[in-house]
Amino acid sequence: MRIARGTSYLNVHLNIDTTQELTLEGGYSSCTQTAPDASGNTVLSASHTQGAVLHVVAGTGGVVRVKRLELRDAANDSFGGGGIYFEGDGILDVSDSLITANRANNGGGIYAHGTGGHAELVIGANVVIGNNIANTDGGGIYADQVEMTMIDPGSILMANKAPNGHGGGLYVRAGSLNGYAYVGSSGVAGVGAIWGNSAKYGGGIAVGGSNGSHGTTRSAELRLFSTDPQNRPDHRVRISGNTASAAGGAIHVQSSDGGLTSGDVHAQAKLWNTVLEDNSAPKGAVAYLDGGSYSAFLFNEDSPTTPWPAGVPRCPVASDCGRIVGNVATDSGGNATDGAMFEEAGNGYALFGLGCILDGCALPTGGIVIEGNRGGRLADVRPISFKNALIDGNQFTKQLIRASSLRLIDATLAGNTVGIHPFLSTSTYTEIKRSLLWQPGLITLQHSGTMVVDHVMASEIDSIGGNFGGGGDCGGGVCAILADPMFVDPAHGDYTLRAASPAIDMAPAIAGDDRDVVGRTRDYDLPHTWADNGPRDLGAFERHWLSPLVLNGNFDPHDLRLWTVFAGEWNGTENVVGDYGSGAWRLQKDVTPPIGGLSLPDAPTSGDYPAGEQCIVLPGPGRYLLSGWGKAAGNMMFHDSAVLAWEYRKNSTFDCGGTVDASGELTLSTSSSWARPTHPAVIDSTEADFYASNPTIKLRLIGRSGFPAGLMTVWFDGITLDVTEFDDEIFANGFD
Repeated sequence: MRIARGTSYLNVHLNIDTTQELTLEGGYSSCTQTAPDASGNTVLSASHTQGAVLHVVAGTGGVVRVKRLELRDAANDSFGGGGIYFEGDGILDVSDSLITANRANNGGGIYAHGTGGHAELVIGANVVIGNNIANTDGGGIYADQVEMTMIDPGSILMANKAPNGHGGGLYVRAGSLNGYAYVGSSGVAGVGAIWGNSAKYGGGIAVGGSNGSHGTTRSAELRLFSTDPQNRPDHRVRISGNTASAAGGAIHVQSSDGGLTSGDVHAQAKLWNTVLEDNSAPKGAVAYLDGGSYSAFLFNEDSPTTPWPAGVPRCPVASDCGRIVGNVATDSGGNATDGAMFEEAGNGYALFGLGCILDGCALPTGGIVIEGNRGGRLADVRPISFKNALIDGNQFTKQLIRASSLRLIDATLAGNTVGIHPFLSTSTYTEIKRSLLWQPGLITLQHSGTMVVDHVMASEIDSIGGNFGGGGDCGGGVCAILADPMFVDPAHGDYTLRAASPAIDMAPAIAGDDRDVVGRTRDYDLPHTWADNGPRDLGAFERHWLSPLVLNGNFDPHDLRLWTVFAGEWNGTENVVGDYGSGAWRLQKDVTPPIGGLSLPDAPTSGDYPAGEQCIVLPGPGRYLLSGWGKAAGNMMFHDSAVLAWEYRKNSTFDCGGTVDASGELTLSTSSSWARPTHPAVIDSTEADFYASNPTIKLRLIGRSGFPAGLMTVWFDGITLDVTEFDDEIFANGFD
């Protein structure tokens, strides 16, 4: 059926009852036109009168397709469905349409009620369901005992409301029949598929139901996964900016126990490669689990009971496999509360990537990043488990995690602000394996019951059993180690490991195709390191490359981070290596000598002017090759010099303290063009130097004035320190 768009259709309440296939398609300039044009959809308005714009009954075998329509202005306060009321055992398929400004008791945008096991609601591509209101549940969609899918691109549930009930964007309900929802749409660029909705419970999505007949068990299940065929991180499914006035900013999950009179409803939210960001609620800003032990939140599970969805792409390498960021525990007035990001009532549970915990993963999967969230706690859930997780930069007024049972496997917890310590609290069972817990100044754990600690590096270890097993090096098996894991740049959120980190190659291999948080293979035995306890790195990241040993040697982030800066600045007009937009370090000094007894503010005391320095802790014995690029100003007779000086210490500290055992300098350039020395400086660090010691190399960038008058200017870029095996065993120990 073609519906021309040139006519105003008001007071529309269209009833359809069929067991056949029927298509309602708008967008035609006239009914004789052979194809719709690009001028817009056909508007069907209920004109604020009672009843749904479309009332669709589809029996078994019936398929009703809605395309290129705008359904609006219904006021169905006593019944379900504003834009569409759908019921039956058939299929409703909506695509390329807008459903907006409708109101209903349930399902402000769409009410879908299945009466048999074949009922489906299909939200196809380019569907916007927005600015609808439900007096009770399902501001955007009320999916009752149907199988709902929204996996095609460009579709979104946005700015819908259920102020008195459940599911601002979507309510997934089970009753006498199961209810399922599969959401994989990339939504609208920048905001995702479920955005800006609000409700009392479950601002974005609510999952639940009421009990069926006695002795039955029904499932209400939400599945979120990314379907972008190009696997782009910015196109994955996203739930963002949703608000709940009571609980469950992004998701609310509520199971029910029918007891002696009726059946049970098991409610679960299962997510893979999903982003949950900027959601808020007084309790459970991300997820609230209510109503019993069958309420579950599962993220990146890959197990026989919860396998990775068939046909859904795995997460790409060099990207995390889901993020939980920027969510906040606040009340309706925007005031901070002590609520948790994940909270439960009635023994609900949450698992993050635990499906492959025992024997590794059968197929490659990255991990999850949890950062920038604010509230009382990250989690206040009885059983909770994290595998392959980076938890950093969160701000909480109470503990980080309070749980009855807690598992942390291959995880990094660092840089979080907490108001109560110990920052982990458990009451029955604690298991921490191959993880980094770096919260200096805080006690790690308060627990009772069973505790298992295996290959853990922490800022405080007495509360997790102290330094036991293998003399503190994990060589004897179970242990906790007090040592700085040496993150690359924690001040800027980079919790990867430096090449000399004691967390590298610290644990034995685990069977299976296991991956780190960004999808790199685990159990990579890094060459040229002194560690020999096993091929696996502790924490969320596995380091695959020894280089770069010099941090920010290309000055790419538009600053001089990770260097101690004495003078000079980042300069974007000069660059010889690094990514597009990279720059160089420029040092300028007025080296004009004092005149008439007057001293200039930076008058020289010598011809050398230090720009900055960096301390590098060496990962293992080898021949280290130091080089870089330089450029210098000057005239035809006298040029300034860009100089790279170094100091080697056999027995040092992480800040390069201690006695200097060798030193030297390398002139990078005396030319007004970028230049690099033909031969690098060679610094040998032998195995003998590493026994019970900590070798370091301190680098210093120096500008050397070519003539004591005028303005000295030098540039530095591409500073590198590489390591190789010794070329000849005769020279391996300095002729000894």
